[in-house]
Amino acid sequence: MKKIGFILNHYDVHQVPHIVPYAFEMSRLYDDAEVVIFCSSEQEASFARAIGQGYKGHRCTFEMLGVPLWVRVVDPLVSKVVFARKSFVLSHNAKRLVQFDVLAVPEMTSLALKQRPEFKNVKLVFTGHGAGD
Repeated sequence: MKKIGFILNHYDVHQVPHIVPYAFEMSRLYDDAEVVIFCSSEQEASFARAIGQGYKGHRCTFEMLGVPLWVRVVDPLVSKVVFARKSFVLSHNAKRLVQFDVLAVPEMTSLALKQRPEFKNVKLVFTGHGAGD
C-alpha cells in the first residue's frame, strides 16, 4: 500500500483549499493508497475537514504535526523577521513524515525536506497554491 501524505504547515488556512481536494480525490480513486492529511494547527484541520464533507466516501485520515512548546512561545516574536515555525515543525516531525512514499506540499518551505538524507526515497510533490483570486 502506498502511503501519501499532504502537509499543511502554514500560519493561516489560506493554503488548505489549494491542496486537500487532491487528497480527498486520491483517497476515493485509489484503494491501494493510505492518504493522510498532516495539519500543524487546529484551524487547518477544521477547515480541511469541512472541505472533506463535500467528498463523500473519502478515506483520508488526519494527523496533527507536533509543534514544540518553545517554538509556540518564541515564534510570535521572531515571525516578523523569519518564519521559523514552519521549518521547526518539519524537523520535529521528520521521523513520521519519512515513513511516507509521497509527500504533497502547497508551499516552498516543505521542499527543504528533500535536502535531508533520510528523505532521499520520499517523492515530494509541489502543488503550488495559485494566485488566490
